[in-house]
Amino acid sequence: MAKFKPENDTYRIKEAMRFLCNLLANFDDYIGDNDVFAAPALLTTRSEIRSWFRAEVPADLRKKLEEAERDRDSVCFTDPTQELLRCLWCQRPVRPYLRRFLAGLAPKERQGVDAFGARFAEFCSLMHFGKLEREILLVDYLIFADLLEWPTGPSCRGSNRDARVEAIAMHLDRSVPEVRAVLASDAPLLRSCAIDDDLDFNRDLAGFFSGADREPLANRFYRKDAEAGYGVELRFSGAYAGDENDEVTVYDAGIFALQDFDKCCVGYVYDKNKEQKQIPL
Repeated sequence: MAKFKPENDTYRIKEAMRFLCNLLANFDDYIGDNDVFAAPALLTTRSEIRSWFRAEVPADLRKKLEEAERDRDSVCFTDPTQELLRCLWCQRPVRPYLRRFLAGLAPKERQGVDAFGARFAEFCSLMHFGKLEREILLVDYLIFADLLEWPTGPSCRGSNRDARVEAIAMHLDRSVPEVRAVLASDAPLLRSCAIDDDLDFNRDLAGFFSGADREPLANRFYRKDAEAGYGVELRFSGAYAGDENDEVTVYDAGIFALQDFDKCCVGYVYDKNKEQKQIPL
């Protein structure tokens, strides 16, 4: 019996922190959901944040915050770590200091199995995704996995989809037109069904990425039909391939046994495809 091995989530947390730092460098608005700070909350504590706050934030600014009228966004060092980071962000003068603090956080390398990294790479290779497609998918997955969150505020304006395209661009520090082009409905990323039209991650892939689902990945996209015992040979006019202005007429379809498929593929005429077995069209 195999002994317990901790899951190695270093790669996911490291990437989540990279994307979060990109987001906060490009986003300077109010954040109302503390899930935006889920990743750094795994890497620091309230006492460490308090020590940093006292050491790095100027005394006059600290005093101003302490004397301010209490509200939902007031800094309170007894709040949970995620909420404390959110409230610090909501104090606009603190943001430059908080950006530097977060940029200095990094996960410690851990021993253990990193099922996600290998499986994510396998999926992207199978789909022939480029770098930008991989990173967009990774941002979407990390949001699904509660290590990132969609920000809210005037910078994420427009319809839900437009706001998400803009948010992804900020996470990646890429231009909005670049990201929008990769997220077109006829582009490979959406055609793969890894994410849907609303730019949500396809949760059906979560089991594969985590290692819980051991079914070969190719089986999700390519599967032999064991019940199909026949094939079809077409006889048609014109070239076998043409452009959109060519016209091709299909005259008949010949049915043949599946085991003889290789003969048809290499151009053999199936000798049992007699005229009486043809289907006129």
